Amino acid sequence: MYAPRMAELICNYARTGIVLPAGVATTVDVGINNASQWLCVIKNTGANPITALSLATSPLGTIFEALIAVTENIPLAAGASLPAISGCGEPVLYLRLVLTSSLGTTVTINAAGN
Repeated sequence: MYAPRMAELICNYARTGIVLPAGVATTVDVGINNASQWLCVIKNTGANPITALSLATSPLGTIFEALIAVTENIPLAAGASLPAISGCGEPVLYLRLVLTSSLGTTVTINAAGN
């Protein structure tokens, strides 16, 4: 399998310490930058579980498709990562993540693509 070098990546997103306040749905728009092959990993870096996750994509950044609830591996325990969310042959400008933690937590999100 071909692994692109960092310089070849269209999407190179890394954000740490994203706070999910207790019981509040928090929206994070991940810049995919029209990469047609991409993946996104979410890690729960806090002390409490992530209790809900929904996602949607936007091809041009002006409108998003309807949110889709992710139920597999949710709740996501403290210290755990979700299996990668990926797109292949689906160039999008943004991946919208809506994350909730009933008790509050923090997350790290990394995405890459070409």
